[in-house]
Amino acid sequence: MNKLAILILSIAGSFFLFSCGSDQIQKKQKVRPVKSYIIGDIGDLSGKGFPGVTKETQESELSFRVGGPIIKIDIVEGARVKKGALIAEIDPRDYRVAVQSTEARYNQTKAESERFYRLWQKGSVAKNDYERRYANHLEAEAAWKDAKNALSDTKIYATYDGFLGPKLADLGEEVRPKQPITSLIDLSVVEISTTIPEQLAVQVTNFDKFEIHIEIYPDVVFTARFKELEKKSTSEGYPLHLFLDHVNDLNDNTQLKVAAGLSCRVIVSLVKPEDEGEVIIVPIAAVFENDLDEKPAVWIIEQETNTVKKQYVTIGNIVGNNDIQIIEGLITGQQIVSAGVHRLTEGDQVNILETH
Repeated sequence: MNKLAILILSIAGSFFLFSCGSDQIQKKQKVRPVKSYIIGDIGDLSGKGFPGVTKETQESELSFRVGGPIIKIDIVEGARVKKGALIAEIDPRDYRVAVQSTEARYNQTKAESERFYRLWQKGSVAKNDYERRYANHLEAEAAWKDAKNALSDTKIYATYDGFLGPKLADLGEEVRPKQPITSLIDLSVVEISTTIPEQLAVQVTNFDKFEIHIEIYPDVVFTARFKELEKKSTSEGYPLHLFLDHVNDLNDNTQLKVAAGLSCRVIVSLVKPEDEGEVIIVPIAAVFENDLDEKPAVWIIEQETNTVKKQYVTIGNIVGNNDIQIIEGLITGQQIVSAGVHRLTEGDQVNILETH
């Protein structure tokens, strides 16, 4: 073989190798990084259970409306108190003096007002003179009422049955008006606070029952009633509030007591009519329209080959801010591309970066 033939064969072999390498590069370039979403039924979400916490029905700060030194205080954190129980008292001496002084002024202006009224009826004084005395009487009456209210405000009573919070003032301490001295917590009815995903939140009209599993009572299943589902979501989902059906009986020492701040799990059951199929919700970003036929579709990931296949779907209502309901075209368990759909073509290989 002459040198020219050898040179031609070498060039052809180099071209063939370059072409093969170029094809491999092109194939590698078709492996697209994408995020994926595994389709699940709404019923699957409801059965998982969501972390929650128990809360008091109400908590009130207790404070005096007037100021002075404390002469009596009966606060033990966590102690149970009955409605109307005396919690604390400040020195009432100055307030008693104010009541006596304003009462004397009230009696004086009352008598004067009545005397001028009789004189005016007889025509002995002008009407303006009587009205001035009557106005003085009304002012004195208001001052007397204020003084009596201030005297009454030297004592703090429990406004409902509950438990005392921490002690924030001591005997002999000079307190200011509205300065908290403790708090009163109502645990007669306990609330449950949890957060659920928006795919479940949109089914609020289908909520059926709620099971509550409290960590400190692992063998007991509590039930709850719906209170409120907040309309504004957080980064975790939509806050859901429930009333625990269990009512703490403070007079029954054998009963399980549910306090505030206990960790629990909330299981939401849905009413699902027999003729209703799966409720499938997917991210809006997973749905695209082909430029040719303008039909909504998604990319299904073939799990054996990690390649994508176009699936036409029938879409329903938008769910929350980021999801949409699929009426037809998908089933639970399928894995679809949830981000990067517009860079793909039929049969492309994908590298799954994240799965929801």
